[in-house]
Amino acid sequence: MRLTNLFCLFLFFGCLSTKIWGQIDVTSNYTIEEYVNEVLLGEGIEAFNVTYTGGASQLGYMTGGEDVFTIESGLVLSSDAAVNITCELGICDDCLGTAFNDPDLLDIANSVPPLINQNFSVLSVNDGCVLEFDFTASGDSIRFNYVFGSDEYEAWINTQYNDVFAFFLSGPGIIGDYASPAGYPDGAINIAGVPNADPPLPITISSVNSGTNSQYFINNQSENGICILGYTQTFTAEAAVQCGENYHIKLAIADGSDTALESIVVLEEGSFSSNSFDLVATASISGNQIFGGDTTVVESCNNAVFVISRPVADSQDTLDVIISGTATNGIDYETIDPEVIMDVGEFTYE
Repeated sequence: MRLTNLFCLFLFFGCLSTKIWGQIDVTSNYTIEEYVNEVLLGEGIEAFNVTYTGGASQLGYMTGGEDVFTIESGLVLSSDAAVNITCELGICDDCLGTAFNDPDLLDIANSVPPLINQNFSVLSVNDGCVLEFDFTASGDSIRFNYVFGSDEYEAWINTQYNDVFAFFLSGPGIIGDYASPAGYPDGAINIAGVPNADPPLPITISSVNSGTNSQYFINNQSENGICILGYTQTFTAEAAVQCGENYHIKLAIADGSDTALESIVVLEEGSFSSNSFDLVATASISGNQIFGGDTTVVESCNNAVFVISRPVADSQDTLDVIISGTATNGIDYETIDPEVIMDVGEFTYE
């Protein structure tokens, strides 16, 4: 009788543990604009022209990841139903087995084998999930955090089933080998890659796993908390941009060679952002005739040089100058232009 009681007790705690692990939740009922503007974007980014290719169930808003995953909440792109990572069986009727043509994703999948001393070949990409939008940034760079995971781990590493994802960025100052929209004629680059890899190495199950770049890999064969057999540490995608200019980004994931065993990429909520900086005007004034702070001078009492400075000079900036006071611009002092253009490499303007 004691043995029977103990056996039942173990069963009870086993079931209880399963419920405790099940913290992840995924919702797939947002519009594509809401996924971008309300989930993905953070400070300093304005997005527009949002488009999507794939099944509605392949996108999702994930929450509850703080105890079991490296990202607490974010946007899920999946080669199957996004809800599957919650250990619920979601059927991706509108994507599973779907033929998908994206030469750039296929090229990226096949660029990996020679970079890791392997010789397999990915035959096709399928079940594609592609979210794209144009954007402007308030600073000179963009960045966002993400995690890649797959059920191909670890049985299918270094095989043709090399599921692939990429973040294609195009716009002013960017010259790339991948296709870009008509308004961005210089091509696109992939800003998703293994950190510090030289030459650049795309992230797949074959380039990050328990044997290759293992410092970035989390083996999850027991599916503890999230139903993905393995996933990466949190990575950061980043790129230099020009403030105020239009850019295009394409976030894409697909199965390699088959239509089975999903892969995902989770982009951290609010992390797609741009740095911002303040332009500061200061006055260098001879003598002590000054009223009301550093930027106020009195006519005929002193000489002043006003300097506009900025902390970074990686892009051209156009600044509007607002002048107030009783003195007349161009008469009482040398003409100050209402618009100042600071070129690349120019930190100050006098």
